[in-house]
Amino acid sequence: MAGGARGFRLHRTGARPAMSAGARLRRRLSTQSLNGAEGPFQMHGLRFGKLLVFVTSLDEAKRFYGDVLGLSLAHEASDLLLFRQPDFELAIFACQQAATPDRYSQVAGSTFLFSLPSVEKAMQELRSKGVRFFHSEPAEGPLGRYAAFADPFGNVHEISEPARLQVSGHPLDVRRRRDR
Repeated sequence: MAGGARGFRLHRTGARPAMSAGARLRRRLSTQSLNGAEGPFQMHGLRFGKLLVFVTSLDEAKRFYGDVLGLSLAHEASDLLLFRQPDFELAIFACQQAATPDRYSQVAGSTFLFSLPSVEKAMQELRSKGVRFFHSEPAEGPLGRYAAFADPFGNVHEISEPARLQVSGHPLDVRRRRDR
């Protein structure tokens, strides 16, 4: 059965329409997840796009995300900052009111997790630049060691040192390996 929505890969019968090499490459890349495997949403063309952050001052956001976190500014406009890294893009827009991080992890919300080799080294460097962490030392969690902090606008982010994971039995039964 042919899908009417854009991005469907199913065809009823017959040959596929002729496509240029560029179109074939774009199609292949749009159906792959970040790790190269296809998942249930890839069939519909869903893939990771950009991270969006809302801030009360684009000038302060430029300093924090550029100078403090070290992200590369790719584009600046009167209402937008776009930071581009090799594996993601961060779009920052102005808003009226800052967030309140006081109930972090107790109420629904999203948190960006930046992976790096050493949480301790990153905490030390970021503290020297004025970043305040919610933890005095890295915390342990099922996804690895981490430390949470807020940007100047109350948006919560985490730095994380990935765990070496071992899956046993059920897909949700993820346990930290103890053989390090």
